Amino acid sequence: MSNEDQKACPNCNDACYRDAVDVGVGTIYGPWGCTCGWSEDARCDQITGSGGWQENGSYVDTAGNLYPKDNVVTQMMRAAEAHETQGASELDAVAILAKED
Repeated sequence: MSNEDQKACPNCNDACYRDAVDVGVGTIYGPWGCTCGWSEDARCDQITGSGGWQENGSYVDTAGNLYPKDNVVTQMMRAAEAHETQGASELDAVAILAKED
């Protein structure tokens, strides 16, 4: 792994990650991101940018991945967030998912 494949987060100093796709004539890299919410792309940065939850209910993670509002991953994140912020039980989280269907 070269230095180009590693980056320390400027916010928390943890290791960052990014998606990469080999398209046959080269590699396309996504933005660097960290689990603390920092991203090198302001559109994905959850600390100072516009990443995270979107007005339309979708979610943009720090690597630039978009999860549509009806995606099961997005629904699970919403239920987990409700569980953490409201002290909901696991059954409440399941009820939140069922109600959204």
